[in-house]
Amino acid sequence: MNVLSASAHTFDTIVGQDLVKRFLIRACEQRRLPQALLFAGPEGVGKRSVAYALTKHLVTLNLEPGGEEAARARGKVERGTHPDVLVVEPASASGQILKKQVDEMHDRAHFAPLESTCKVILIAPIEAMNPVAANHLLKLLEEPPPSVHMLLCTQQIHKTLTTVRSRCALVRCPPVEFETLVEWVMEKTRCPQRRAEASVRLSGGRPGLALELVSGKDEERRRRVCAELEFFQREGYPSIFRVGNNLLDATGGANEAMMALLLWFRDLLVAGLTRENGEIDESLLINRDLTEEVRQALERSGPEGVARALDRILEYQKEMGGRILDADLLLEVLLTELGIALKSGAKS
Repeated sequence: MNVLSASAHTFDTIVGQDLVKRFLIRACEQRRLPQALLFAGPEGVGKRSVAYALTKHLVTLNLEPGGEEAARARGKVERGTHPDVLVVEPASASGQILKKQVDEMHDRAHFAPLESTCKVILIAPIEAMNPVAANHLLKLLEEPPPSVHMLLCTQQIHKTLTTVRSRCALVRCPPVEFETLVEWVMEKTRCPQRRAEASVRLSGGRPGLALELVSGKDEERRRRVCAELEFFQREGYPSIFRVGNNLLDATGGANEAMMALLLWFRDLLVAGLTRENGEIDESLLINRDLTEEVRQALERSGPEGVARALDRILEYQKEMGGRILDADLLLEVLLTELGIALKSGAKS
């Protein structure tokens, strides 16, 4: 699989984000690029790739396009050795960006560029910056030296300080269009179209996630979720503890488990409400590769029970918000309520 890392990208290699790329290139050409940009979008959509592509574009503005010197400069950015580029990422065991890292930004920002006409500071993700560090960053955002460009990335813009957001020009990186992303995934992985389409649907238009899904690991994970739910419906409430633990193990956490349940019951509801003469329209499913499992699950539960179960999952997601809860207890309670909902709509 020939897939580039974020640092290896240029504007030509990034899938989608056409409006964003055109805006950035035009702003550079007109010398009207804001000094502080905040790239926002879901995980895996390509924010860091766009930021790295812009970094390479900026440090080669004074060089001949396609020349050896420009190629060397881009290579240095990719390897992390360009003297005019500082990439700031979480460095502590807690996954935070610390004040001492912001101190380095201040120090580096006030030195003249060594090899290009500007300096670039790339921070990803900005929400990883602890409050002390974020407040220390404000002065640099307010009065950056003329030659400095600051590129910030976030996948949770609501967790970014308002004072930081207000000092940056916001660049939203939207999900990539379905057809475009399917074609790209097939080109990169040589996988069948059916598998590419299933991965893109599950990814929500995020190239990074689509590639991870097409690897097959996610299919195994979703099959495990399906098997646990089938076991739960067959064995009943005594299996709650086992099923809850296994769902957490299969998905990697409470939020991931909730999303897996949401996708599964969504497919059950769509299939149950739209099938004709016992046939399911696979094109309507997200889990297309689990069509037979969906069909079997519908034989155990009617659309009414599935709708109630789906409603309970959505209620739990809303109640969870950003709070940290006991994941085991959460799933045990939710499974109990899902069992009641499914039983109420089960076929006699």
